[in-house]
Amino acid sequence: MSEVSGARAEVGAALKSIRVKKGLTVDVISQHTRIPKKFLEAIEDNRFDELPAPAYLRGFLKNYCDYLDMEFEPLWNSALQQMGPAAPKLPPQAPHQDLPAPKSKIFTVVFLLSILTGFLIFLWALSGKKETPSVPAPPAVPPALAPVQKQAGPRLLIEFRDDSWVSLKIDGEPKFEGRAPKNSRQEWKARKTISLLTPTPDRLKLSLNGLPYKLPAQDQAGYYNIESP
Repeated sequence: MSEVSGARAEVGAALKSIRVKKGLTVDVISQHTRIPKKFLEAIEDNRFDELPAPAYLRGFLKNYCDYLDMEFEPLWNSALQQMGPAAPKLPPQAPHQDLPAPKSKIFTVVFLLSILTGFLIFLWALSGKKETPSVPAPPAVPPALAPVQKQAGPRLLIEFRDDSWVSLKIDGEPKFEGRAPKNSRQEWKARKTISLLTPTPDRLKLSLNGLPYKLPAQDQAGYYNIESP
């Protein structure tokens, strides 16, 4: 691959220079990489803030470099320097869980009812009545609650309607990043969360745990975080 001189060279100028040397137009690049023309022009002008999210820049830049036969990492590092530090990622909030009622309350109620029953028998004995007292039956103790079964983790099936670039994290660990061909399939399983990043979600057909699935809203980094319903 041809190298870009200087790690701090402007990303857009370096890409445009190689593209012009190869005699290629932006329209041709867009047609072969499937990157929208307006985003290619924004990258060549170093207008990275016009992309949907910083994470999209990585996928578009990787496809552009592959097509021009250029090294990706030097340009990506240069782009990060030009963009400045990314906004801190907010930690996900833990789901609220209802705590089960302590069993000690049940035993306390039974104990108090037993004392009340004994007190009533004592009052009857003092009254001199010879009839057999009718002792109220002790209240039934509700059966112990069955333990809540653990919810199965998400199992995501991706069917690619067309060539698509995707990046996947399983429970926060990167597992795949690259271009998937048309009509291919990928299946991913996680204990809790599958994070999906793609600039072309309309090219994906998704199933979660065997049922059709619609992507949720993206987080600040552009990822779709998928959990079991």
